[in-house]
Amino acid sequence: MKKIIPFLIIVISLLSSLQSSAKIWRVNNNPSLDGDVLQASILFNNSNTPTDPEAANGDSVYLEPSGTAYNGFSVNKQVVILGYGYFLTANPGLQANANNAKTGNIFFVTGSAGSIISGVDLLGSQIILNNVSNITATRCAMEYFGITNYTSNATGIRLDKCFIAQQVYDQTMSPSITSVTVNIENCIFSTINTSGLQGLSLGQKTRGLLRNNTFNAVSGILCFNFYIANNIVVGNTDFGTVLNSGNNVYRNNILSHPSNTQNAFVANNGGTNINNFFGQNMDPIFTGATDNLFVAGTTFNNRIVISGNNLESRFDLEATPNAATAGGESGTTFGAATVTTPACGATGATDPYRKGGFPAIPRIYSLTVPATVPNGAPTMTIAVSSSSNN
Repeated sequence: MKKIIPFLIIVISLLSSLQSSAKIWRVNNNPSLDGDVLQASILFNNSNTPTDPEAANGDSVYLEPSGTAYNGFSVNKQVVILGYGYFLTANPGLQANANNAKTGNIFFVTGSAGSIISGVDLLGSQIILNNVSNITATRCAMEYFGITNYTSNATGIRLDKCFIAQQVYDQTMSPSITSVTVNIENCIFSTINTSGLQGLSLGQKTRGLLRNNTFNAVSGILCFNFYIANNIVVGNTDFGTVLNSGNNVYRNNILSHPSNTQNAFVANNGGTNINNFFGQNMDPIFTGATDNLFVAGTTFNNRIVISGNNLESRFDLEATPNAATAGGESGTTFGAATVTTPACGATGATDPYRKGGFPAIPRIYSLTVPATVPNGAPTMTIAVSSSSNN
């Protein structure tokens, strides 16, 4: 008799003892693998019948690896959503299953405050927050991250260690609100093809923290009332960073753009500008190659070259000390740790960007299972190799 074992079943069994009061839901769109549901949307449609179950606050939802993308869904409960990582072919040997858990748009709506999403591949799709506070997206890949339709002030929105291929944006914000606060840290903003990258497009209602991110070939960073520190920004001649924005604080950022041009990093800003380095040659900073020559004050690196599967490693900092190595702001608290002269960019500070976006649960990178087991055999032998992703 042939045995088929989904890879996450073993992980779930390792975690089940830690979540005795909350349910772990397996989502697998292959009916032969006997997941709890075929699509995550079933868990949030308010039916709650034996054949159409409903997630509850505190539950975890696992999107298991599949060769077929999952449909998008709306989340109306406080849950943890875990995927299988992304860019698996660029990180060979780190997951036993070569498939990921790619999904369509995920909406966080009323009832989802306090939710966490991690390890989910949304390239070609987006995460959209709809008038909800306290949402954390970490170690995910996406085209867009949207902050939309807010009618009251909101806090606790966090975008952390993610790969954004286009833009973080807001829209349809009520005139009655004064602030929606978002922290964006240790993320890579870079297109995955030859198209342009839009970066940030945030209005005056949205404010917060922009720290230790890497921007590649970005056409604009529009934001207001942000604390902007320890970022590395690789732009081009049309680079309009923070154009017409204001009241931002800029500290210890490294930019390829010369400071004496019309669209300099701090153009039209009424805030504070300290220790920012302009006109920086990026060749000594990143392991990835740049696509044009650097001449201080006149030309600058247009972008870090996009080639093959090397979508993350090209933003690793060079081992040889350079402007980014200890170029960050000292004394700033990153999570629970206070650091001194951290490195700039997404791979800097004490909680850097993690390649592959694997969620912080045990990762199975090797699994050996017998192809068949004789009928009546009381046992079978499997071999599992796992690693922590904390």
